[in-house]
Amino acid sequence: MRNMLQMNNHGKSFSEIGQFSGISNTDWSWAALFADFDLDGFKDVFITNGYKRDYTNMDFMNYAVQEKINENKTGQRTAITDLLENMPATIEENYTYHNNGDLTFSKVNKDWGLNQKSLSNGAVYADLDNDGDLDLVVNNIDEHPFVYRNNSELHTSNTHLKINFKGEGLNTYGIGAKVILTVGDKILMQELMPTRGFQSSVDFNLIFGLGDAVYVDQLKIIWPNGKVQVLNDVKANQTISLNQKEAVLLENNSEALDGTTFFTDISIDSLIPYRHNENTYNDFKREQLLPHKLSTHGPTITKADINNDGLEDIYIGGAKGSEGLMLKQTSSGKFEPVNEKLFNADKNSEDIGCLFFDADNDNDMDLYVVSGGNEFEEDSSELQDRLYINDGRGNFTSKVDALPEMLSSGSCIKASDIDGDGDLDLFVGGRLVPGKYPTAPRSYILENNGKGNFKDITAAINTKLEYPGMVTDAIWTNIDGDEHTDLILVGEWTKVRIFKNVNGKLKELDTNTGLENSEGWWNSIEQGDFDKDGDLDYIIGNFGRNSQLKTSTSEPVRLYTKDFDDNGSLDPIMCYYNMGEEFPVLSKDDIVGQLSGLKGKYINYSDYASAKITDVFSSEELKGARVLEAKNFDTSYMENLGNGQFKLLPLPAETQFSPIYGIWSEDINGDGHEDIIIGGNFFGTRVKFGRYDANKGLVLLGDGKGNFKPSTVMESGLNIDGEIRDITKITLADKSEVMLFVRNDDRIAIYKIE
Repeated sequence: MRNMLQMNNHGKSFSEIGQFSGISNTDWSWAALFADFDLDGFKDVFITNGYKRDYTNMDFMNYAVQEKINENKTGQRTAITDLLENMPATIEENYTYHNNGDLTFSKVNKDWGLNQKSLSNGAVYADLDNDGDLDLVVNNIDEHPFVYRNNSELHTSNTHLKINFKGEGLNTYGIGAKVILTVGDKILMQELMPTRGFQSSVDFNLIFGLGDAVYVDQLKIIWPNGKVQVLNDVKANQTISLNQKEAVLLENNSEALDGTTFFTDISIDSLIPYRHNENTYNDFKREQLLPHKLSTHGPTITKADINNDGLEDIYIGGAKGSEGLMLKQTSSGKFEPVNEKLFNADKNSEDIGCLFFDADNDNDMDLYVVSGGNEFEEDSSELQDRLYINDGRGNFTSKVDALPEMLSSGSCIKASDIDGDGDLDLFVGGRLVPGKYPTAPRSYILENNGKGNFKDITAAINTKLEYPGMVTDAIWTNIDGDEHTDLILVGEWTKVRIFKNVNGKLKELDTNTGLENSEGWWNSIEQGDFDKDGDLDYIIGNFGRNSQLKTSTSEPVRLYTKDFDDNGSLDPIMCYYNMGEEFPVLSKDDIVGQLSGLKGKYINYSDYASAKITDVFSSEELKGARVLEAKNFDTSYMENLGNGQFKLLPLPAETQFSPIYGIWSEDINGDGHEDIIIGGNFFGTRVKFGRYDANKGLVLLGDGKGNFKPSTVMESGLNIDGEIRDITKITLADKSEVMLFVRNDDRIAIYKIE
């Protein structure tokens, strides 16, 4: 179990960011109080902690079960009260977090003098000594309560404003009143809701921390009946009284932002009649130690004018058991399925990547579909990629002999004329080997003979590209402005890998690039000249920082892989650092379920809980294990510095709330600078992690200098639930433009560009 911090997206939705913010893990949590204890203008958090009878203690639960088994054998019954008396207590410090002002919090128990261990539950804040800051009263089980005096005035010069309320009628305290302060460029808001924490009620006054401000520019109070008061230039460090009788009812009290949004939701089934239906498959049943599912990576989308009528058409991949769908745009701007029988014949494969391109140089758009997924056996025929040839009128046929045998579970397809002979060659990324995580699959460079027949020339181009890792995405690009096309790969447990085209060969740039510690769980890559210096930069979607897994260059997340029990299958053991030591991520039950030989070594849960990876496995047992690392989980901006040098920079906090898959770049607000649209989320997690669902679609406005500002929901108009896997833009018959957000196991979200 963990705490949740739900960030309000301007009243449109909530995003859960507790793990990103650093307040998700507080043992046995009871009262959670948000209050600005140091008066810096940002609300801090106090959380009571402790549990008198910890019924989740697994060692005790095993003991209790054994007692019941013994009862059946001996006939002697153990009183439930005796069992409860033996149930252990969890006595912990209460947690205090300082708000850093960037949606993250720092633990300050000791620094603020709140580090006493106890069994606490209820808690309230109140200005007990009338000095303008909030003191604390904490209820404890089996001992006296704590009363903490706030000494912030001794340590800071921050100012405050204290407000008390006189309501009308029976609501004499004005409960439900909402106060909004404007202080410089900050907007502070509180509501008078005294029932907070656990079975507790706080002070009926509101105290705002103002930082170093000496005046409040504007104070606006909205009373429960909708009446409003506005005060300007209110002096700090005082107590003011507000009376509901002095409020007035305004005709228009809307708090919505003026102006239109960048996008408007027009998602209706009649426009694009498609829904992705993910097949049911439990990856963890076959591979019990997987960090996450591998069978829900689709779908992707590709667009082209397939019948030369001047209208853009689309193809969207299908999951295993569901055919992909080709949709032709009509003159009315709606879409109708075509070539259904053709794709139905291949529905037992899973479409992971797809691309319209002219394979046979006849001036029409053919279709390549990458087969992938984790539901199959290794080298299954259903993993063979497919090429469909267009007759120029939008009628497609399968060209089964056009491709070499390619039985990798793939990820992406990218086209470029790498040999300069006038036709398009291909890179096909390999994503995984079913049942053998994290084994690197085959990836391919396919040479086009100009007639739509392809030959595997990977080894001749660079043998490193045969097994470059678990590739998730790739991009043909030009890193240095010469006449040759280069290749960048990203993947799971891989660095950002750059291959420069040198006379038709792809040579890896693997030293002095600035990307030496870039190993991550990368998902996607997009390019653009975001700093307007004449070369191409890159946006790379990563796992993000809103999870239990924290990583860095010095303390990476690691994966130790070996057949530890000699049963013929790989055992991937994921580890993380805590207090400078490396521990297995998975629970005792998970790891013993796979490696039964450890059952005798770790009889008690408490013993396993403190066991480092070097305790679980000896140095001899770890010898020969393949070790993979992830040192960077940030969705990032990769700035091209020239001369094969790059700088990897984290994008703003809002981009780190979920894994990012879909990326689109263009100038959205018409200021001449390239902006970014991103989408993501991932639900195929282990139960202990919970799903990653905080991304609602995000617009990042570029300034032409490589800096990006996140737009709010009210500015962008994007508010998309679900697992966004791909994003593209199409032009409709009426010349209007729409963005398509393709989601796993869901309909397409369609947003009109305003």
